[in-house]
Amino acid sequence: MTAPDFFVNDFFWGALGFLIAGGLMLRNLRGFEIAFPLTLLAALAGVYGGLWGSRVLAVLMYNPQLLLSDPGFSMKFWLGTYSWLGGVLAGSALFGLVIRLRDERAWLAASAIVPGLPLMHAVLQIGSLLADGVHGAISAAPWAIYSDRVGAHVHPTEL
Repeated sequence: MTAPDFFVNDFFWGALGFLIAGGLMLRNLRGFEIAFPLTLLAALAGVYGGLWGSRVLAVLMYNPQLLLSDPGFSMKFWLGTYSWLGGVLAGSALFGLVIRLRDERAWLAASAIVPGLPLMHAVLQIGSLLADGVHGAISAAPWAIYSDRVGAHVHPTEL
């Protein structure tokens, strides 16, 4: 992979967004005097909860019988998640559960992670735009962006 190709890779932007936002979240949690091991455990619970929640909600939306017929396959988030709302809900729930089980102040911890979430989302959206991940409808609007994948100008839903 050449250097320019590396910077238009979804994985690069996902990792960059995760590192920037994760660092901000960990710094904020430490600022509220929550122990680092608990901070790290809660962050990991939030990430895996987000991945699994995204996958399960996508399966429920697009192929609900798959959840009953093969629940193990439904949990394989590395095959694609396709639903950001399930990620936010399940990630937040698991993060809050870990914090609450350790008798920490859950709302205070939640206020520490909130600034990082939109930052991570913004970095991911910019990366998706640069990696030709434009998913909008074909458009003739002045702000439409040409997509090689579609072969036409499309509305940039990332923006």
